[in-house]
Amino acid sequence: MSEQEIEGLSKREKFKKLVKLLDNRDVNKRLISIKALEINGSNKSVRRLIKCLKDREPNIRRQAVLSLGIIGSPLANSPLIKSLKDYDGWVQAYSAESLGKIGSKKAVPHLLRKLQDEHHQIRKAAADALAKISDEKSIPKLLDLFALNQFGTSESAADILKKIGPLSVIPLIKFIEAQHWDWSKRREATELLERIRKNSLESGNNFSQGKPEQFALAHINPAINPKAYMRLYEEILKRKKKTDKQRELTAKQLMALQGKLK
Repeated sequence: MSEQEIEGLSKREKFKKLVKLLDNRDVNKRLISIKALEINGSNKSVRRLIKCLKDREPNIRRQAVLSLGIIGSPLANSPLIKSLKDYDGWVQAYSAESLGKIGSKKAVPHLLRKLQDEHHQIRKAAADALAKISDEKSIPKLLDLFALNQFGTSESAADILKKIGPLSVIPLIKFIEAQHWDWSKRREATELLERIRKNSLESGNNFSQGKPEQFALAHINPAINPKAYMRLYEEILKRKKKTDKQRELTAKQLMALQGKLK
């Protein structure tokens, strides 16, 4: 049955036909069925796609993983986490990508482990997923990985910390202070702070977005004056519950006092 014929059926008939196609020996027909289930996007479709993650054919598992990410249902969280251990590298990479699209915080510990995978495409997919999820709780582990002199792993961790942005700043400053014996890591961390600051400047210090920390980033260079910055930053964050105007005024007042915070 062609895609056009399937489109002419009622929803119930269509779903039955699509499920039946998944049992077809022809891989291309099964792929057509998976794409159609993706478009359907119902919980029934998600459950049926999850079953495809156990298919013997790698191309079927790959497409099922991608389709689950496009649908974005949290029902797929646990199955996709299991697929991070699939013997096919692309299934692992696509699983990480889909978990990032879903925003699965449950997957964070598993994705962090994938940053040390021997395959570049898996490391990159895990890094991109972690950056999308931007879970503050992942920062300590990311800093541990950043401290490693392991090719690919340290760079991936730095890239995620940069994308997480302002939330990484105070942990990075503390990291710099702790790395008194390793001047090269202190330099790398300082350069990373400056990249985060530049990104914040480019995105602006818009208080309507509820990000007063961006105001501080735009006006103080934490790499030059880390202790003053950290104290100022913490003071601004204490005022999260205030209105945008009150937080902006507080930030400006604290900026005027930055010399006394040194």
